Amino acid sequence: LKKLRELLHNQPGQIEGMVTEKDVMEVLSGDGAGLLKSLGLQVSAAKALFRLLDVEDMRAVEVDEFVYGLLHLKGNSTTIHMTTLMYQSKRLLSKMLNIQTLIEEKV
Repeated sequence: LKKLRELLHNQPGQIEGMVTEKDVMEVLSGDGAGLLKSLGLQVSAAKALFRLLDVEDMRAVEVDEFVYGLLHLKGNSTTIHMTTLMYQSKRLLSKMLNIQTLIEEKV
């Protein structure tokens, strides 16, 4: 995973440790494909993970968070389901906090 992390960090135009979905797909269709395969993961799982992590719909996630998420996906289907639930909960919390902020601004 160190090599994958390096590849993602070295993407041109990267801002402060963030990576876009396009950058992730470029890395995973090139040198990163073998690295992902060695973890027993498919590109579709990495793409789904990216979307789960992008809780604020910024079209970018932190490189380290993405790589850490890949580690969570490695394993059996129960692990994958639990990881999905964890990130969906994170997304829901973010949306709820945004709604709370909007409500507080109007009061």
